Amino acid sequence: MKRRICLILFVLLTPATLASQNLSGLKFCIDPGHGGYESDDRHVIPDVGIDFWESESNFFKAVHLKALLEAQGATVILTRTGNSDPDLDDPSLSARWTLANANNVDWFHSIHSNATGGNNTSVNHTLILLKENISTRLPVFPQAVNMSSYIYNQIRAHLRTQASAGNISGYPGVWSDYTFYGGASGGFNLGVLNGLNMPGELSEGSFHDYSPETRRLMNNHYRKMEAYGLVKSFMQYYSVPADTFRIVLG
Repeated sequence: MKRRICLILFVLLTPATLASQNLSGLKFCIDPGHGGYESDDRHVIPDVGIDFWESESNFFKAVHLKALLEAQGATVILTRTGNSDPDLDDPSLSARWTLANANNVDWFHSIHSNATGGNNTSVNHTLILLKENISTRLPVFPQAVNMSSYIYNQIRAHLRTQASAGNISGYPGVWSDYTFYGGASGGFNLGVLNGLNMPGELSEGSFHDYSPETRRLMNNHYRKMEAYGLVKSFMQYYSVPADTFRIVLG
């Protein structure tokens, strides 16, 4: 009887059984924001002779995320594959969502970090932006609200950033873009989300002009932590079990 029970447990825990519980069959378009060390790329000098470029940080986060999603069986497209050539590695905002539409992806996500634009000595929160219907003032893709909430919570759990309020009731940290940027007083939809045929959002994981965070964002291991937060968000949304140790009883 004992051998029979062990055999049943082994069969239940085989990789073949577990492999079906992943992101196979799903296609993602991941957008590393900015690109190519150009003037529109946000640039910070935390110390003399040391340069932080948001485009570089975003790109390495995206590369880590691509590998983590592919390990879960997903197909992943990046909107750019480098960060050295301003002509090749900084596609227009419309080119980014056009690529997602042309490849009929299931989900689009744009990776960014934020900045106050001043002498930031304390601000370092996470926020997620999604496209708002300007006429109805509701999210264009309701599915993106839940996903954005998962992303907000997972990034905060991994980076230990501050909270942000959000402007959608019941969803801290999740912001509709038109309202966020002023609504009737000059608000607008984010260009990178504007033409999407599928759900998507933009994450501002942390503030790269907060000096301690600037230095952390130059560390590739720290960038990978944000990528872990993002892949766990997608797994949570698609009801994929969290990664666990496999234990074979005998």
